[in-house]
Amino acid sequence: MRTILLSLILSLVINFPAYSGNYGLLDKRALRTPVEQEKDIPTLVNYLTADLSDEEEKARVIAAWIAYRVDFDHYKQDKYEESTESKKKNFAIPDSGDPFYTRKGTSEDFANLFKRMGEAAGLRVVTIPGYTNTDYRDRASSLWYWNAVAANGEWHLLDISKAAPRDNISQDKRTDRSYARDIQKRLENQEALNRKIRKESRRNKVLQEDDKWFFVKPEDMIESHFPQNPEWQLLNPPVRASRFFK
Repeated sequence: MRTILLSLILSLVINFPAYSGNYGLLDKRALRTPVEQEKDIPTLVNYLTADLSDEEEKARVIAAWIAYRVDFDHYKQDKYEESTESKKKNFAIPDSGDPFYTRKGTSEDFANLFKRMGEAAGLRVVTIPGYTNTDYRDRASSLWYWNAVAANGEWHLLDISKAAPRDNISQDKRTDRSYARDIQKRLENQEALNRKIRKESRRNKVLQEDDKWFFVKPEDMIESHFPQNPEWQLLNPPVRASRFFK
């Protein structure tokens, strides 16, 4: 009897999906991606999702790679917010290039990069524009972007830019010219940029935030994110703007 029971337990362990419910293994794969697999999006996505069929697992490993490899671009985000109508200014938005190659971006860049990579993996992904502040009068200055991805028959919400490492460079310490030089340097010295990113201890930085912003429950997401299209609240009934913008 014990032999039969032991055999049954072993068969269940062997047949249990390798990644189901275990983001740690997927995160390690993303963190340890070889440089030669990061030359372009198709190559990278093929590597990250090589033996995965579950949509949630594909979404997780792609989101983890972006969070590990791409920095949040404070300078461009600040310049964007200053250029909105509510600020009554007319700043040009700096050209930051393709975030896949420069390894930095705003919330919009993060959301669009996840969409590109997710679709390359066969996922249905939507980029959601909306707001993250609580001041209705100034909401135009806080336009933000995040994603919804279809997995296992349902739509799920995530905001990878919230999990990405933040640099300590404030806008007042930079100019458009120095920013442009930094972007050009990143594009011209991709190998050096990759080495720099890999040397940094990003794992702990990202792990503090990634689970919080991956597959967020709609009732939790609405506390900080208000989509322009109420359908992407994924709530029934949707929350009114007057309640969000207090």
